[in-house]
Amino acid sequence: MRQKATTVLFTDDVGAIRFIWGRFNAPDITRPIEWVRYDDQWDAGPAVTAVHADELAKLGFQAKSIYAILGDSKVSSLTAPGRENRGKNYEITPVLTPELASALQSQGQQYLIWVTWSGLEYFHTILPFQPVEQINSSYWVFDLNTRALIWSGGLADIRDSGFKYAEATRQLEADQFAGLRRLVVERYRMAYRREDDTVPWLLGLLNPK
Repeated sequence: MRQKATTVLFTDDVGAIRFIWGRFNAPDITRPIEWVRYDDQWDAGPAVTAVHADELAKLGFQAKSIYAILGDSKVSSLTAPGRENRGKNYEITPVLTPELASALQSQGQQYLIWVTWSGLEYFHTILPFQPVEQINSSYWVFDLNTRALIWSGGLADIRDSGFKYAEATRQLEADQFAGLRRLVVERYRMAYRREDDTVPWLLGLLNPK
């Protein structure tokens, strides 16, 4: 597959940071949640898609951002039907429509790697514990010729936060969410390191038999 033309697409169907009070592994019913929306100030799709495409290319895939292939306006219209209801559940499989598959095939593409996520969850854990950040990501691989989902997998990235309690909101939201943008790019770059519990590990590219 790595020798075939592959389109890469990241879609953000959450569009908000979730600030959660309580331990990250505690039951939801005990945790107040504040939603802070950023989707009116930042469309994460193009920038984060570019990161995934770049990192997959470093792994040997003939990978290219869908935005470079089709352009922003076409990507928006062609992916919208396949993203219905995903804001309610990021684990819902996106739908590769005939129109999207055809548009990519006409540009010589054979596969589509579609990345989705839960968005950023920032947990205000009970002192003296460090605040925790969590991003859950799903990776879906489609064959454009058949529109079949041929592989999928997921990663949970849970790390101690570099933002202190009193500073997290300001540092993530200031300057049109510049802190959030940097954090997301940094996290996804880290997700492609050649070690366990990363994308290369998930794809079976570490010490393949």
